[in-house]
Amino acid sequence: MTTVTHNELILTEWNGLLLPDGFQGGNYDTWGLVGKSNGTALLEQFDDLPYLVDVSDRYGYEGAGIDTEELPEDGLAGLPTELLEAIWKVQNDYPLMDEELHSEMEFNQALEDWDTYGKTDVIKEILTDIPLHINQEEAEMFLDNELELHHCNWHCEGNLTHFTCEELPEEIEILEQFSSVEEASNYLSNLRNPRYQWNTKQE
Repeated sequence: MTTVTHNELILTEWNGLLLPDGFQGGNYDTWGLVGKSNGTALLEQFDDLPYLVDVSDRYGYEGAGIDTEELPEDGLAGLPTELLEAIWKVQNDYPLMDEELHSEMEFNQALEDWDTYGKTDVIKEILTDIPLHINQEEAEMFLDNELELHHCNWHCEGNLTHFTCEELPEEIEILEQFSSVEEASNYLSNLRNPRYQWNTKQE
């Protein structure tokens, strides 16, 4: 890889591509999801430029790059001012090209990571506080049914999402109040029964 500059822009020369810094994210890239969202935003805004290409799935990268073989005859000097300004703003002014798009991609990544490893990790943490008289395997199944992403706090860092559950919802806290998972499940079933809710209100 070779770093080149053009009109104060930082680009990396790589396998016939020029990668503008801040518009790709990969397994070992510091820009992470921010770079991926910037690359997507750039491709969407300038979808009429044949030399601006999607570099996803190339060596672990996702984002946008410039195909040097498709450049105008005068090279980088022939790039439109609007494209150069968009790249410059990310590199020198504000790192996000489209905040709404980034938030959407961040949420989608959180959902994917939650299903992949997040839920399992959080359940393991919760189980460390569950009374020993509760069957751990049954408790794990119980939590798997009850625990949802919206019960947790999460934030994306690089290409990973970190999950924490500082305040557990009532459905999970009640597990500590019973001597078995079955008792807790029956209690929850009653709570969710409309007839039980009506009787409770009458009392």
